[in-house]
Amino acid sequence: MENAELRRATGNIFAEICAALLTAYIHWSYIVVVNNRLLLMLIFAFAMFNFLLKDDRLVRWDPYQTVFLVLILYCCIGTAYSQNMAAGERFLLQLILAFGIHLITRDDSPFLKVALRWISISGVLTVVAILLQVAFPEQMLTICAKLVKPEAYAMTAELYSYGYYSGLSGFNCIAGFHAAALMGICFVIGLKTTSVSKRIVNYVIAALSLFALVATQKRGVLIASIIAAFVTSVHYFWSRRNMKKLMQMVIIFCVIALLLYAVMTNTESGQKMLERFTESDDISSGRFGHYQYIFSSSEDSLLFGQGTGSMRVGLGDDAHNIYLQILYDHGILGLMVYFVFFAMPLVFCMKKVRQGDVSEFLLISMFLQVLFLFYGLTGNPLYDYCLFMFYLLSVSMMNVRKEEIRHT
Repeated sequence: MENAELRRATGNIFAEICAALLTAYIHWSYIVVVNNRLLLMLIFAFAMFNFLLKDDRLVRWDPYQTVFLVLILYCCIGTAYSQNMAAGERFLLQLILAFGIHLITRDDSPFLKVALRWISISGVLTVVAILLQVAFPEQMLTICAKLVKPEAYAMTAELYSYGYYSGLSGFNCIAGFHAAALMGICFVIGLKTTSVSKRIVNYVIAALSLFALVATQKRGVLIASIIAAFVTSVHYFWSRRNMKKLMQMVIIFCVIALLLYAVMTNTESGQKMLERFTESDDISSGRFGHYQYIFSSSEDSLLFGQGTGSMRVGLGDDAHNIYLQILYDHGILGLMVYFVFFAMPLVFCMKKVRQGDVSEFLLISMFLQVLFLFYGLTGNPLYDYCLFMFYLLSVSMMNVRKEEIRHT
């Protein structure tokens, strides 16, 4: 009995360390002291230790794991004829490692609850760093020069010269995504809690996160976060057959949209973002040229694509649309595999909500999945590996059962 308790206590320590390391990788990959390769190895090692110390060490296999393996196999084949074999092999190895971490943590509710806590804390730090850069830009740039990796700091400084804020994240796309994620987490907690004070605190943090998101100037993330919040809340109330609450939520969204527009028209960051929505030269910031290239270059390889990682040879950059990049690299067949890979957990999540499981974790999972998938229309979250790991963590969160959540 004592050995079992000691094993569980040790497992809890490993789960805490693993969650902290995973959060560090997801949020702070571009901090100087962070060695990403070493960090990923440590995450896998501590996840394995935590798994081995569990009382129930069975791995539940379901169709999603099979689809994940098919995806890995397809990317492996694509690497063989890739125009950029080094990039293809790197993406394949990252995919395999992500599968291993996901497989041994996806049903570990204690780990997932700890991970959400660490993600939330780190998200608050991300938002605070963005807001501090807005308030004290020169001082924050000095801090960034010491804390952020040189290549990321160069981008931070360049983005700041355009009026885009990144905080300590290195890139405004990373900062914007995490601000949106924190907004969604706090929005869901505020939606679910019965405590008025807790609801107010979470909604205030969500509002600050939204302002930080605007400051990053990531239009695609802003639109994706609004869609994610709308889809999550509407599906939640629709599934509960609460039409009164549903209509109230729709009205609240309209009011929030008007307030957001009013705030944006009266703040420097908001005005800049609105101007970017109405740019006459190229509202897509060069993305339309990328998309035209993909369609014109994919005609001869429409079925199987150019090979894993080939996009960077053609454009020298990612496509800023994960679905078109998948089409270019893997063809129509690969796009179908990815479609199943992305759609399966979201459909299952929405089905669980309809069946009455409306835990915070399930709704947070839905929000983060929708955020990732819609941001993929204008960004590269699949190829920003830290964001892809965040996506897989959000997929796992829907496995936390309602009866396992202790409200504090």
